[in-house]
Amino acid sequence: MNNPTSEEIANEIRMRSVYYTGPFLLVEGSSDVTFFSHHMTIEIENIIPAFGWENLAEAMIILQKEGLVRILVVIDLDYRGIVATPSLPANAVTTDSHDLETMMFSSNAFQKVLRQKSSSHKVKLYPSGSRGIKKTILKLASSIGCLRYYSQLKGKQYSFDEMDIEKFVDRSAMSFSDSRFVSHLRGISPSNNSMPNHILKNALAETKKVPILSNPYRLCCGHDMMEIMAIGLKSLWGSYSSRELTGQALEGLFMLAYSHQMFRATDLFRQMSDWFEDNGYTAPWGE
Repeated sequence: MNNPTSEEIANEIRMRSVYYTGPFLLVEGSSDVTFFSHHMTIEIENIIPAFGWENLAEAMIILQKEGLVRILVVIDLDYRGIVATPSLPANAVTTDSHDLETMMFSSNAFQKVLRQKSSSHKVKLYPSGSRGIKKTILKLASSIGCLRYYSQLKGKQYSFDEMDIEKFVDRSAMSFSDSRFVSHLRGISPSNNSMPNHILKNALAETKKVPILSNPYRLCCGHDMMEIMAIGLKSLWGSYSSRELTGQALEGLFMLAYSHQMFRATDLFRQMSDWFEDNGYTAPWGE
């Protein structure tokens, strides 16, 4: 089934606005809907996924021209402020770090999920224990993040949509070679065929020019972190099969472990609360 177009998204909000007088929340993807439905009392049908930043921005342009402004937009920070991107639509707020998943991963939810899903014996054997595990995940995700950043910086339009991290990560050592990574990416999309062998060196060099990207929570995609953690929990840190544990399943566990208290300590929560207050709504936060 194809994702809805920006016009279809705008039309859905138009129809709902006839009988619903409260605020709408427009987000980038379906996982964002799950996250906010956990923390808010807004009915889930009024948290609308746009399935991509571009779709979201186009839908907002349509609705703003019609004067429908009771829509709060939540957008991934991604590389905004680092790579030139289109202006944010009105009523938009951004995540504290790269995306919602990195916000959860950087919180105490990581320890909660690791305790629940890992083997305590294997964690003790791993160098530096749980700290070492997080460091390994961030290191691998940063290698991928460098190329994601480079692709946006240079306008290369490389595709990561069909990337399967399990295809190039060595489970026994939780590492991968640059050549295996690049070879995998070339094979998943024609737009990646032109990748040179030395592309990761170029990407790393460009990343090092931007001090803020030394912070993995700004550089990395949170979905990559979840996939890498799932791989480790199938080998060095646990004993799960691919069927039993996926990156998507881990994201669900992180959402449950990420408490209201954790969320309320974020800048995203403050931005959203300010918007509700400024627009005359009682903030619809869950308890």
